[in-house]
Amino acid sequence: MLGEYASRQALQVRLTETLNSPSLTHWAGTDTYGRDVAWRVLAGAQRSLIVAIGATGVAMLIAALVSVATSMSTSRFQRVISWIIDGLLSIPRLVILLAFAAVMPRPSTLTLILIVGATGWMGTARFMSAQIERLQRQAWVVASAGLGISAMQRFRSHVLPDLAKTFFSLALLSVATALPMEAALSFLGFGLQPPSPSWGGMIQESREQGFQYWWMILAPVGALCVATLGLEYLRRSFTRRSEAV
Repeated sequence: MLGEYASRQALQVRLTETLNSPSLTHWAGTDTYGRDVAWRVLAGAQRSLIVAIGATGVAMLIAALVSVATSMSTSRFQRVISWIIDGLLSIPRLVILLAFAAVMPRPSTLTLILIVGATGWMGTARFMSAQIERLQRQAWVVASAGLGISAMQRFRSHVLPDLAKTFFSLALLSVATALPMEAALSFLGFGLQPPSPSWGGMIQESREQGFQYWWMILAPVGALCVATLGLEYLRRSFTRRSEAV
């Protein structure tokens, strides 16, 4: 309900109220078309979070499949996967994103989710593989292997419960990383197209006006910083509490 109302308000043009500074009527001012900047930030937040959370789901699924398959495979296969991950991590993520965006069809929420998610699994997969290997070397896991318990049952009973905490923490980190990636794509013109509001698109639009109309750039940049730092604070708080248990 709020999302639909924010979307309608974000697209409402008021040509008699263009480039108004922040006031009681428009808390974050208006843009070149008289659209309320605060409503555009709120509507952009909905779209950015949908892309970030969806991309995190894609990235975490790929990372989980790769890390579990690697932990249960031969050392040769593990080395091959490690080389592939090293090669992908050696290329800046934004470069890979732009390469994907250049060959993808017209930008949409689904395509953004897929390309951001498909480029964000490598570091997570490496960390999860290391965690699985560490957990498999614990004394109780080794002892259960000596009792004849199968590898799949050991993984489900002893490794997976401890891995779930790490998985959730990495998911929060992935969302916090995906937000600026989506904003960067929109800023460069590969994200959601106008008039659909997005934080990156709003930052790009504000560049045309310069710093004379400072509220146009302050609102989306501030929202992006608050969201990213808030997610990072939430991740660290969860990590500290899980380690204390």
